[in-house]
Amino acid sequence: MQDVLVIPDAYSCDAALAGDGWVAAALAMPDVDDEHLAELGRYAFEPRAESSYEAWRDAMLGLPRRVVLADARRGRPEIEVLDEAERIDGPAVAGGDAPAVAWTRRQGDRWRLTLWRDGETRAAHGGREPLSRPSVAVAGDRVLTACTAAGGVRVWDERGRQVRFVPAHAGRVAAAPDGRAWLILEQPAGNRSGLLAVDLGSRHETALPTSDDLNMAPDVAIDPTGEFLYVVWESANSFGFNELVGAHRELNLWRMPVAGGSFKPAPGTCRGRLAVPREAFTDGGRFGHANSLTPLRPRLLFIGGEPAIAYRRFRFIGFKCYGWDTWLMRSADGQWGEPARISPCAGHPDAQYAVLADADGLLVSAPACDQRPIQSFMEEAAGEKGLPHTDAARNHRVEVVRLDPGETLPPPSFPPTKVAPYIIWPSMPALAPEPPPLQQVAGMTLVWGDLHTHSAYSKCMSANDGLPEDVLRFQRDTLGCTTLTLTEHIEYMTAPEFAHVLDTVEREATGGQIPLYAVEWAQSPAHHTNFFATDREVFDHLRAILLANHDLRKIYPIIKADLPANSVVAIRHFHGVTADEFGCNGARVTETHDGEIEWAMEAMQTRGNMMLEDYPSLPRFPTNFLNAGARIGLVGGSDHSRGKGPNRFCLTGFWVPEVTPRAIFDAIRDRRTVAMSNGKVALWATLEGRPMGAELSLSGPVRVQAWLATGYRLRRACLLRDGEPLEWIGLDDRVAALELTDEAPAPGEHWYSVTVEAASSTGDPPVIAHASPFFVTIGG
Repeated sequence: MQDVLVIPDAYSCDAALAGDGWVAAALAMPDVDDEHLAELGRYAFEPRAESSYEAWRDAMLGLPRRVVLADARRGRPEIEVLDEAERIDGPAVAGGDAPAVAWTRRQGDRWRLTLWRDGETRAAHGGREPLSRPSVAVAGDRVLTACTAAGGVRVWDERGRQVRFVPAHAGRVAAAPDGRAWLILEQPAGNRSGLLAVDLGSRHETALPTSDDLNMAPDVAIDPTGEFLYVVWESANSFGFNELVGAHRELNLWRMPVAGGSFKPAPGTCRGRLAVPREAFTDGGRFGHANSLTPLRPRLLFIGGEPAIAYRRFRFIGFKCYGWDTWLMRSADGQWGEPARISPCAGHPDAQYAVLADADGLLVSAPACDQRPIQSFMEEAAGEKGLPHTDAARNHRVEVVRLDPGETLPPPSFPPTKVAPYIIWPSMPALAPEPPPLQQVAGMTLVWGDLHTHSAYSKCMSANDGLPEDVLRFQRDTLGCTTLTLTEHIEYMTAPEFAHVLDTVEREATGGQIPLYAVEWAQSPAHHTNFFATDREVFDHLRAILLANHDLRKIYPIIKADLPANSVVAIRHFHGVTADEFGCNGARVTETHDGEIEWAMEAMQTRGNMMLEDYPSLPRFPTNFLNAGARIGLVGGSDHSRGKGPNRFCLTGFWVPEVTPRAIFDAIRDRRTVAMSNGKVALWATLEGRPMGAELSLSGPVRVQAWLATGYRLRRACLLRDGEPLEWIGLDDRVAALELTDEAPAPGEHWYSVTVEAASSTGDPPVIAHASPFFVTIGG
């Protein structure tokens, strides 16, 4: 193996053979944490002597994205910066005698598809609509670029003329030597997604044969003879059995004659499926569970005229490790060999990479980073403690290495005691059907969101938590969420990772969804807390506040002093630090509540329904805060229980007058929210004509009017009074209107939440829903 090039600060890359060499382009983001801080950890923050907190914060607010070109057509690679902007997606590279690089950029409120070719950079298309997921191909004397834009995938030529538009989620273009070109599209439809091949010359469309529910991340190429169009993609069962959306993947390879015909399984495959070994491990620790080593992000190349498939695979080197290697499967005479590792260093799972083959062997251009597990295998065997907390990934870069023909690298190995069975979870169709509309609620719309989700970047169970876009796909396409959010652990992400995750949320929320910027903060005292904002600049500033301070009671005053009023909401969940009187089960925990920042708390997650169920060593939550006088609404968020929780997912319903970011925030602040697990319930309640969340005084019985609807069947409903259920009323329909009463409430202050149980798509566990409470003062 020969080291060819390292592109520092690079986060992802693409590359292609060009002329007598190659061309690579990378997305680069400087790590401002490393530049400005001497120390940054879960409980440590120290600026460098030559810097300051303010300089670091401002660098985060202005974190640039750059497109860096490495041109090796004249021998030693020459590096130059092609572009810098507020947002960049891509770049994508097409090879040949005159290679091309395409990327999308946003500056202010303007997006532009940019094309570089032989030293000239120009805009191929521009406007206010977001442009993402660029792909590029050289088709004879034309350069074709595809982007996700305005409800579908659009293809433009180098002069900015639109060649094709197809409603789809993402697409990739490929071209044959004679100039013919194809577009491969991913088309989601609820909890399923298919693939479509479009001939850009004839506009003939062909659906690819698929046997799984979800078909994603396709790559496409024409073989060197120009005879066949090959497509490779990853597939999986429909999401939803648990929160582990990255727990299983298959790789599929099909081909179609360029001259015309239908797709057939590629030679050597089993009905189009590649025989990637199924391996799994148990990561140990107190959460010991099985994790699958799934193949991700396949890329097509040809070696000696025969197809080969590169893919990314998790590297298991210890407890709470993070990093993905590049692997390669080759075919010879129609037979596929065993996969082999071809990248020396592991990197991010969803970052672009490229593998090229020429007469000298393989050129691997892959993202890399450095991360230590809490405890390595060696430390575990020796009884050593290792790191005290999860380590962030640092030293982000792209490494370009040369492997001799046939050369591979030894695979990372783990002890036999860590081997686990490979689990394929069953498909879960119709997971969250929409309830019938409630006609009684005038001027309001009910929309959905999951306010507590994690991807691999949280570094809790990275192998199977899923990529950011997998988690967001589950929210958007399976659960039908209008708000999209990721609440990654902020302490375990450096600045480029933080920016990448939030950029992904923005990119995936272009179909009318609303991005909510969020992180989980897990410091002391008391509960782990999720923070939300609708303004990206506010949220980037919030990152500095959260990482520089390690006490919840100090953070709230800083937020109120430094950020606009009502621009940030904090929502804590039931677990966290329990060590002292202000801990989760401490006698003074409720004193840490700040009503100006904390408008709601989490009533349920995949670990359980915390208002109805006891959790070991912890009080019912947020019942304890409500009983202490906190005026808070209720929300639901899945979190992750590593596949062992009683709930499959949790949602929040927001009653809004219009679907805008501000309206979502107002629904949380005004307590117009419904927390629910395992399904959707439309729930609206009034007391004395006032909506849920209201504060009012009464002198007699409490009579709450409730209107309910669900996708399957309602089972029962009750009022929770101060955390205790009153009489349950049996139900047996999809829609119900009823009165729930407390005929003889004791004088004093009480809170009441309408609580509903309904059938779920799987029957068990059931759907549970809590409306945000009424706060009632009963006169003597």
